[in-house]
Amino acid sequence: MAKSIIICGSGNSVPFNEEQFKETGVGLPQELRTVLSNNYTIGLNSWYKFGLDATLICFCDGKFYLGHYDNLIPLPLIIGKNQPALVDKVLPNTILLPLSEYYWGMESWEAQYKKCRHCGYKTLREDKRKTCPKCRSYLFYVGFYSGHLVGLFAITLAIALGFTDIYLLGYDACEINGKTHFYQNFV
Repeated sequence: MAKSIIICGSGNSVPFNEEQFKETGVGLPQELRTVLSNNYTIGLNSWYKFGLDATLICFCDGKFYLGHYDNLIPLPLIIGKNQPALVDKVLPNTILLPLSEYYWGMESWEAQYKKCRHCGYKTLREDKRKTCPKCRSYLFYVGFYSGHLVGLFAITLAIALGFTDIYLLGYDACEINGKTHFYQNFV
């Protein structure tokens, strides 16, 4: 299996040409398109709009999913956080993953369990117990970390999928020249 994946955010550091996008529908430089096309990629939220398909799209906000529903239909794979508002509205190309308030790494896939972080005791998710019968510590749901921030969710997913080299594109933590996302002024 490939060891590298690129997670594509929409921060202003993405070298995006607005005029080129308006003319051609692709606003990324050829060199970057080549790199992204030759690797596994996770696009965050609206990445699908900007001229290059990702291997999969990740989302955490149910309002994003429902608001972009028709545009998400033709995409090959979408992975997001499980949430009640989407239960009856999930497209065939969408997988919803259960969340956890803790990072579980490769164990994230064991979402059918609750687990004690102190002694490792496991029980089924449906078990009504809240504390570990061995050490009395709190039992936590196993799942994927941070359904609040799609970037952290995507990183957790990439790790759980076995990728060891994870590159981040457009993960800007601040405003640059009044913009926080490369498409802010024209979309």
